[in-house]
Amino acid sequence: MIYPTRRAILLAAAGAPASLAVGLAAPGYWLAAVGWIAMVAGLVLADAVLGAAPRRVRLALEAPGLMGLGEIGEAVATAACPGPLAPRGIEFALETDARLQASPERATVAFGDGVAGVRFQLDPRRRGEGHIDRLWARWTGPLGLVWRQATLATERLVVITPNI
Repeated sequence: MIYPTRRAILLAAAGAPASLAVGLAAPGYWLAAVGWIAMVAGLVLADAVLGAAPRRVRLALEAPGLMGLGEIGEAVATAACPGPLAPRGIEFALETDARLQASPERATVAFGDGVAGVRFQLDPRRRGEGHIDRLWARWTGPLGLVWRQATLATERLVVITPNI
């Protein structure tokens, strides 16, 4: 999935006042606004093409299969993107059910040698079967104008038992 970053939206919005001023001062040059929009769209398209494609980024998750209530566990999320098109940084998030709480909610780490990883703390909230449903990862293109996103459907089961 590809969608614009805050930087791209602010860049597009930055041209609005100038375009309005040009349109009011010299109505014959109203096409400057269209040119600004086309330039921003071209930059966004270039950023989308030059960034690492989601199919090139390999996601993995390691998590415990059994945890005691009141114990803090750990899940390790990793991303690998070999080659020169590896992103500078990547943001991870874990999607869990109500029985597990992952912290931090989101973590941003830098790529080093084509690999990035982060550790999430897992805090069991209730006994039963906790689920880690998905690992979400997103990164920006080289210009920082688009987000690229990938998910890993883990459907990982964590059995939460009483800690006696």
